[in-house]
Amino acid sequence: MLRITSLFVVLFYGASAEVVPDLGTNSSCFPTFMRVEVDLTKNPDLVAGDIHLNDRNCKATQTSPTFAVFDIPLHSCGTVQDGSHPDYLLFSNTVRWQPTPSGNKGQTRTDGFASQVTCRYNRNGNVDTSVLIQPFEEVTVGPPAKDKMTAHSSTD
Repeated sequence: MLRITSLFVVLFYGASAEVVPDLGTNSSCFPTFMRVEVDLTKNPDLVAGDIHLNDRNCKATQTSPTFAVFDIPLHSCGTVQDGSHPDYLLFSNTVRWQPTPSGNKGQTRTDGFASQVTCRYNRNGNVDTSVLIQPFEEVTVGPPAKDKMTAHSSTD
């Protein structure tokens, strides 16, 4: 009897527990950022301007009627770093969207959207980095005098 009931449940509800739905996302890992492309045609409820990362202030860097693209920095926008493995570092973030309730209309349940991206970077590999050098400022030290003493910063 149990076997028949299990078969009925699978036939009636489907075996969806083992099938992962295609969320319409594509992920890529780059030396200084991660990229997630969200196919809005596969997720018609999504509103491109309302999709964000772990940090709600980080929105898509590019949008079109069919795609939203997120270039995710490795060290901001809520990106989490896991350095627990001796050979590599993991960086992860999640693209999120939650529907807003619609005022006086009847409530229709619309699930939110979440797609996590995780990139693995070799600890012994090359890492790109950039340095921002601020222009030096002229600073006068001491009381006004005949000779003006100035300090200059240098990058030599």
